[in-house]
Amino acid sequence: MSKINVLKVKPEAFLAINNGSKKAEVCVNDFSYENCDSLLILPYSKVDKTYLNYDPFEHTFKKITQRPIFSNGILVDITYVDPIEKSDNLVVLNFKKITQYKRRSFLLAKLEYSFKHISV
Repeated sequence: MSKINVLKVKPEAFLAINNGSKKAEVCVNDFSYENCDSLLILPYSKVDKTYLNYDPFEHTFKKITQRPIFSNGILVDITYVDPIEKSDNLVVLNFKKITQYKRRSFLLAKLEYSFKHISV
């Protein structure tokens, strides 16, 4: 018998993403990440205290003045969780990109319908 869980995502949990490599720094909070999990990475600038926007043409994150609900994010599948690089409530994830430059509401809706089957 299997149990179906819906992945819950809180945008404030995601702090930063490094576009130069396939790694992301994500605030752990109450989340537990495993291989093959899907999650939304919504970049956040701690300095400017604002969410950032991924520009697929310049391959950089640009600031936006919109509220976070209207900002863009990147939906990823985790390919590896690095248990060694945990510090200051951050964990380093390796991931593969699924889609990018989509509205966060679209990505969250996609995540809400991504079910993970876990054996009980």
